[in-house]
Parts: sequence; C-alpha cells; structure tokens
Amino acid sequence: MLSTCVISESANHRGVRLSHLTADMELASGRRFAEATQIHAQPALGQVLSVSNGACHCRLSGDMQAARDTAHVGAHLKIPVDGRWLVAMVYAVRPADGRSLDLEAGFLGEAEADAQGGLQSFVRGISRYPAPDEPIYAVSREELALVYGAGRAKTIDVGAVHPTHDVRARLKIDSLLAKHFAILGSSGTGKSTTTALVLHRLLDQLPHAHILMLDPHGEYKRAFGARGHALDVSTLELPYWTMNLQEHCEVLVSRDDDSPVQADILARCLLTARSKAAPRWMPAGLWSTRRCPI
Repeated sequence: MLSTCVISESANHRGVRLSHLTADMELASGRRFAEATQIHAQPALGQVLSVSNGACHCRLSGDMQAARDTAHVGAHLKIPVDGRWLVAMVYAVRPADGRSLDLEAGFLGEAEADAQGGLQSFVRGISRYPAPDEPIYAVSREELALVYGAGRAKTIDVGAVHPTHDVRARLKIDSLLAKHFAILGSSGTGKSTTTALVLHRLLDQLPHAHILMLDPHGEYKRAFGARGHALDVSTLELPYWTMNLQEHCEVLVSRDDDSPVQADILARCLLTARSKAAPRWMPAGLWSTRRCPI
C-alpha cells in the first residue's frame, strides 16, 4: 500500500503523520488485479503482498480448490512483470485468515511471455522484482519442463522434479564438473545413494573418466562393483621412491633419543636401493640427493 505524508504543525509540536489512502488504493489494486486476470487465459491464484531480497510473500484467493493445488512446498508460481514472467518456488505455507493461505516463495529465474501468456526462453536469476498487488499464477507441467530443461547441453538424469513424475531433473555435466559442489542432508536422507547415482550417471556419459573417491567407511564398494577398483591396506602398494626421506621417517623411525641415527641409516639404505633400481644411463644427481631421495 502506498502512503502519503501529511504535515501538521501547532504552537508546541511539529510532527509528521502518515495516513494510508486505503479506499483509493484498494480500488486501484482490485482494478489492476481484475485487468491482469483478463489478460491471461488462466485465472490468477492470488496476489503478491510483499517482496524481499530473493523471495516474495503471497496470498491465495479466488477458487480455493485450484489454489490449494498450488499451496504446498515445492509448488511453482509465475508472476507477470514488465511483459516477462518471474518464476518462484514455494518453500512455506501458512493459514492467513481461515479462508485463505499465505505462501512464501523464492525466485528461481525469469522468462519471456509468449503470445498465449506462457513461458519461453527461461533463464536463471532475475533482473527485476514484482510490486505488491501483482497477481500470481500456477506454472503448468509444460512450463515446468521448460524451467528445468537443459537445451542442447550434455546432461545426466538424476530423477523427477517434485511434485511431478515426468518432468526430469537434469544436471549439466560441464557446469557440474567445472566447479565445486556438495550433496548435503541429514542422516538417512539419501546422500550416499545420490552420490553413487550421480557418479554412475557421469560414467555412463563419460566412460573413460577417472574418478578418485576417498571412502573411509567402505560404503561405496558394493555400489560400483566391477566398475570400480577398491584399494585398502591389504591391496594398496606404494613404491618407496614415491615418498621422500621425511615421509619414510614418519612411518619407519621411532621417536626416541636415537631417532637421528635411525634416520641416517634409513637414508643410506634408501640411496642404495634407489641406485640399484635406477637405469644405468641416468646420472646419480638426477635420482637422488643425500638427505632427500626421490
């Protein structure tokens, strides 16, 4: 609601009183809402009440049965702004006055509006915000497929977008592997299953890819079977020349008073072993040093 400032002045007090033009604004809001519902083929579900950074607070009205189909966490809404659609996903629902429901929705992106009032050319992120009193509409199954579509990018399929069963959820391979990402969740929510699924899908698309997984609890060995090679203390073999002298000492030298003597003996042994294994044509300076054999 817009407000106007009325300046009042008296002998003993000068102040500012805010008075809301409720009658005029409610009439304008209702007229704007009615005009919007006539422009688009589908009826509006309600209105935007307020907008914050990245989210909006909406109230459902009108056909409550149709509205309730959208009044659940994970539902998608679209809001017209300057000839474009803003798309948002509901993350909170609560009763308003016993006859309607309030929704909290976070913005996902925006799209151009086609001639029939639908979505086209969806992009992530928004370049503008809706104003209070803007109408809200439901997103159709076809529009949802556009929102979560990947175009021509190479993707992996990881499931369906809630609450549908046929709109596929896809991850763009190049975007996924070009940066860090995390799979988060509380215990028992399926983090390990999701991780195995994503890796399997990546190997389906990239059969020659090399993936190194650190699995301290051994929970992924059965998930990959013959597709993976499990290494543990009984199967892992490291050539001694992959470690320097300090790393050898941390493994083999005891921490007592004669540790310097042990380290010196170990260094001589490593040099001897290295000299025997090195090619005859390689100069000694290339494969060893006195204190740090390579």
